[in-house]
Amino acid sequence: MHVAPNSRPTVESWSSRNGKRLLLELARGEVAPGPTFKRLGLPYWEQTILRRTLRARKGFASQTISEQKRVWLTRSLAQTLDSLRSEAPDKRPRLAKQQRRFRGNRKQLDLLERSLNSPIEINEWNDWRKRYPHVVPDLRGINLMKLDLSQLRLDRVRLNNARIIQCSVRVGRLRHADLRGARLFGVDMSYADFSYADLRGIWMQDVHLTETNLQKARLRGAKLISCTLNRADLKGADLRDAFIWGTSVWQVDRDSKTQQSNISIGWDLFDPNDAATFGISKKAEADSMRVNDIVVADFMSHLTENRNNMASILNAASSKLVLLLGRFRGKQRDVLEVLERELPAFGFIPMVFDFEGPKNRDMIETVAILAGLSKFVIADLTKPRSTPLESHLIIPDMAVPFVPIIGEKDDPFSMFFALQHKYPWVLAPVRYRDEKHLIDQLKTHVIRPAEALAKKLQKMKYPKPAPSLTG
Repeated sequence: MHVAPNSRPTVESWSSRNGKRLLLELARGEVAPGPTFKRLGLPYWEQTILRRTLRARKGFASQTISEQKRVWLTRSLAQTLDSLRSEAPDKRPRLAKQQRRFRGNRKQLDLLERSLNSPIEINEWNDWRKRYPHVVPDLRGINLMKLDLSQLRLDRVRLNNARIIQCSVRVGRLRHADLRGARLFGVDMSYADFSYADLRGIWMQDVHLTETNLQKARLRGAKLISCTLNRADLKGADLRDAFIWGTSVWQVDRDSKTQQSNISIGWDLFDPNDAATFGISKKAEADSMRVNDIVVADFMSHLTENRNNMASILNAASSKLVLLLGRFRGKQRDVLEVLERELPAFGFIPMVFDFEGPKNRDMIETVAILAGLSKFVIADLTKPRSTPLESHLIIPDMAVPFVPIIGEKDDPFSMFFALQHKYPWVLAPVRYRDEKHLIDQLKTHVIRPAEALAKKLQKMKYPKPAPSLTG
């Protein structure tokens, strides 16, 4: 394929006859790469791949391979290039025309724009970052809209006061990036690395942060509205003074170094200027609250928003939760873990009381609260320590099915049978030889009797109204 000096043809498909012919001419040295790439107007990433493959020792341009193998490698390369082309944007992405707030480096801004059309990490921006690793890119105040930024190395980039709207940085790298005061709306940041990033005062709305690495990220004073933080890594992160609303926080990973004090969940605690943007009225003041845990913020917001449905919430909890009591060491801990693993298969949510109790409630109150929220209680009486005390605390005051389990060769504590005789919601002990034997009996000897007793107690607590005598 010969190219006229002043023409700018394009290779519509590398797998076409002309495309493969051009690749073979490049491999044989019949045409010069530089001028050919320029005349064809190939994008940076495509030029880079071709230059690398031309230099490869055992690539399609190697002088030591047979012509038959060269043809085979050429076909493979053509398919790869066409596949990557199909993933590239149909049109060359452009930065938003409105960049009035931009306060950074204009040359770096132009370099970023030239690199937006690459379907892989091979682009001018990333190559420049590799060549000058100590340079901190300055993109302060940039306006980014409807762009895929996931292939760009944005670690340590200054993005203060940036506006990032409907973009994707999925699986992106923004370690140590500075996004103070930035606004992110409708952005997909799932699986991205924001560890050590400075996100103080950031405003995120409708942002996906699923499994995002936020280790030691600074989120002090951040606004997280209608975001998704499920399974995000928040170990060592600073969430002090943050504002949380409508944000999902399932299975977030925290540790003792995660700072979470003074988290707001009430609209009247929102910044007045931002509140005006949302049109927030005074009627929301009753919902004001500050808590010291992001998960608690999510829980408390549900309570405040659904206070009229509190009965439904409690009914749902008491139909699914099962409190597990016993020893938390040695073989008895293994028994509790087996129950914890098996109960979800029957539609129950197990609670093992082996966590640190709340500071404003003692152990007696905590166990009573958990038992009151449970459909039934399973207590392992094998070699008990605290279980007798817990049983004496729960059984007399909580008409909740109490299912004792015990090792086949053990006997219950001395006062157990007195409790069983006095309180009808205490079932007979279920004996087990080992963990497998317990699992085999779980449905027939533990769950079914407990559910049947729960129904009976329900009828006792809420009997049907007597028929009217007046008609």
